[in-house]
Amino acid sequence: MKGLMAVTELREAWDGASNFKVQGAGHLFFSANVIYQSARRGQEHSVNAVHIIRNGNKDGTVNIMEGDELSAETHHLELSHRFQSYAFDPADNSLIIEGDSKEKMGGSYSIKIVPNGLPASWT
Repeated sequence: MKGLMAVTELREAWDGASNFKVQGAGHLFFSANVIYQSARRGQEHSVNAVHIIRNGNKDGTVNIMEGDELSAETHHLELSHRFQSYAFDPADNSLIIEGDSKEKMGGSYSIKIVPNGLPASWT
């Protein structure tokens, strides 16, 4: 599925899994293996907490929390279906986000988000 339906598919695939939290109003919070591929930096692997908003005017916003490998200064970490494309990959139940940013990412980029069952933290 594509667009916001990809987020719904992600929730359906992982709902009930260890440390995959469905919060009030349906927001999702979990730890994930993140593979960030960009023209500027190549392929980067990281483990980050992910928060997905599921209602209101920010419905579908994906927030990847900063960590050792990924920083908001050098990567797009707040993502929106309005500016990036979303797809669900049933092969590994991952969310794939693609976008284009010449300034920050050097052109096209993709982010693969796969929940990993580890405890997630806001810090």
